[in-house]
Amino acid sequence: MVTLRRATPADADVLAEMMVGLYADDPGPVGLCAARAHAQVLHLLERPRDAWPLVFAEGPVLTGYALVVPYLSNELGGDVLVLDELYVRPGHRGRGTAGAFLEGLVRWARDAGVPRLELLVNHDNAGKLPFYVRHGFQVAARHLLGCQLAPPSTTPRSRLEAPRGDEPAWVNAFACADVSSAATSAPADDDALILARTLAADHGAHTVILYGSRARGDATAESDWDLLLLREDGPSARDARRYRGTFVDAWIEAAARYATAERALHL
Repeated sequence: MVTLRRATPADADVLAEMMVGLYADDPGPVGLCAARAHAQVLHLLERPRDAWPLVFAEGPVLTGYALVVPYLSNELGGDVLVLDELYVRPGHRGRGTAGAFLEGLVRWARDAGVPRLELLVNHDNAGKLPFYVRHGFQVAARHLLGCQLAPPSTTPRSRLEAPRGDEPAWVNAFACADVSSAATSAPADDDALILARTLAADHGAHTVILYGSRARGDATAESDWDLLLLREDGPSARDARRYRGTFVDAWIEAAARYATAERALHL
């Protein structure tokens, strides 16, 4: 399972390598060499209240990173968060990591009273726009102008502090859609992850189990989504809805009623 945490000095070398990888995949007007990337990583780690370098990990392996920078907006009367960089290593893409991160960030920012999230997409990377639009971002009706006065700086400033604790508050977004290997071996695509996290948030569930034809891998485009949601406590319930034109049949139960996923699904 992918987890999210703040970067530490022990991550500096790999984080700098991933930063170089991002600029190689999506070159901006100013490049980033390995030496400057490493220097910026160390600088960011020393200023945790000004910019938030975050890493994605599968066990001990770092699979990607995000850089979130806050700034004070006079127009909006509050701190705006800029998703300055988001990168997943090539061998780990297509697993819903970036989408899960965006959902968690949006949820945390809304709860924290942040008036807006922003990000920049280079013109030659416009193919990524639909991905961000699916997660609530809209193309702004403004022109971005730049006047380069000096070499790129690594000193963003803002009043908003990063979430306190060892891990950002939206780390739970990655944990709330665990799919038991006893119940399914289906890949965790974006549709499944988005649906699971939406239902988990609606019902306070900590685990979502996919079963039926979509779990077995023999589903058609018209097949239902069959899901079991487990939460700490509460009455049994059923949530029937449509998701992108497809029927969803979700059962919500207290985890204490089921010792294992096999018992829950009568396997």
